Parts: sequence; C-alpha cells; structure tokens
Amino acid sequence: MGILHRLIVVEGLPGSGKSTTAEAIRLLLAESDPDLDVRFYEEGRTDHPADYEGFAYLTET
Repeated sequence: MGILHRLIVVEGLPGSGKSTTAEAIRLLLAESDPDLDVRFYEEGRTDHPADYEGFAYLTET
C-alpha cells in the first residue's frame, strides 16, 4: 500500500480557537499512532500546504 496523505483544515473567526483546535487534533493523532507524521502549520507560514495566495497565480503564458 502506498503513502496516504491527509490535510485537515481548521477555519474560523480570529480568536475563535483555530490554533488550539488544530494543536489538539495533532496531539490526538500523534498519540493514536506514534508512527504517524503529524504536522501543525500555523497560518502565515510560507511552507503551509494550503497557502495558495503566495504561490498559485496565473502568468502571461
């Protein structure tokens, strides 16, 4: 079986607990299977897997 990737996105209003919720999800997943590669990407990181604003754009061609 190949590598399985999942992306969990937590959305909400400023100050609503998105980071707290995302970190709780990360901890639960990491505790459930220590072999899982679980990552928490805070908003604004340039290596964020769903940050299309800074990397996805149309060109002239």
